[in-house]
Amino acid sequence: MSDFELRPFAEPVEIRSVDGKLVLSGTAIRYGARSKDLGGFRERVMPGAATEAIQKGDVLALDEHRHDRYLGRSSNGTLRLIDTPTELRYEVDLPDTSVGREVAALAERKDYKGSSFGFRARPENVKWTKDDDGTPLRSIHGFSFVRDVGPTISPAYESTTAEMVLRCFPAEAERDVEVRSVLEAAARGELAALLDGEVLDVSDEQTPDVPVIHRRPSHWFV
Repeated sequence: MSDFELRPFAEPVEIRSVDGKLVLSGTAIRYGARSKDLGGFRERVMPGAATEAIQKGDVLALDEHRHDRYLGRSSNGTLRLIDTPTELRYEVDLPDTSVGREVAALAERKDYKGSSFGFRARPENVKWTKDDDGTPLRSIHGFSFVRDVGPTISPAYESTTAEMVLRCFPAEAERDVEVRSVLEAAARGELAALLDGEVLDVSDEQTPDVPVIHRRPSHWFV
């Protein structure tokens, strides 16, 4: 069952010619950067969160996360991922296809506002704490899967941002808070009260057969 989260980063996408090939590059993840307020909570991706997943998986380069706008993949070397303590960057050799030429033209015109990546968080590596001002802070320490990276023109942003949180939000072993309660609490600005000052492990278990795609605004990170 798919439960992918999509994260846009509003940093420049670059295009250059290398040995006769057009190479597109950008930043897929800025580690440690806190999000802005997403309706009662913030989020950050911790250094090394993607390392194991990108080493084991075959990551795709897609334009706007669309499989019909395929650009390259890590398994054949047309997509290269550069994982450092501060960021995950990517380079993709643009194909000589209609999609590749369109992406090159858009990049040259600077239409792309940043990059985005799709992933699935590993539940045991998601931690909840409170930020310095008391706002709930979701820290992602590990991904089970990184699906794709690539450029984005205008990342979608839906008002139901908090829906990325979960299907349950355990504050104590004997007490579960349904996701609807979490969303309602976020809307009221009362999400912090659910934490009770504790560091929480969060289950990302989905309702069966209900795929969810989560999106972020281009200005998601500060």
